[in-house]
Amino acid sequence: MSEIGYRYNVREDELDELIENADLENPVAILEKLFCLEGEEPAFLDYLSNLEKMVSDWDKGRVFDLNSEIRWERTGDNFHVLWITHNENITGDWEKESLTFKGKKRKILLWGKRIDNENEWYEKQIPKILKYPAKGNGQQVYLEVSEYTMPNNSSVYRFKELVAE
Repeated sequence: MSEIGYRYNVREDELDELIENADLENPVAILEKLFCLEGEEPAFLDYLSNLEKMVSDWDKGRVFDLNSEIRWERTGDNFHVLWITHNENITGDWEKESLTFKGKKRKILLWGKRIDNENEWYEKQIPKILKYPAKGNGQQVYLEVSEYTMPNNSSVYRFKELVAE
């Protein structure tokens, strides 16, 4: 199983348009800000459909579903984007790299134990309520990832989904 990594530098408006038109199925978004104004949250983890701002308002992030992941990081006035997908028909000036599946799927345990069958988990070591848009009814949440090798032999991990088991 292999996927393709596409790399490109885009402007803010191009990033928003790319995410909007990427044909992702109810994707999860993990977003970060490097600097926050008073009252702003430094991070966002939820379904992309619940985001009230544009993705370009965030300095770094990724959106993912079972079929694709798009991640970006602000570099000056633009964003460096990596799009990992099975789709071989991405058009434009994207730099294309074949990624080889290493045969490793992993589950990364996230903080907290489920509270009252909601998508809320509590971790006393933090202490705060964490909200994960996880599928399933389990008590613990895992992030499922797949490991790939890039042409330069470095590894890249693609997020697939959040699952409660």
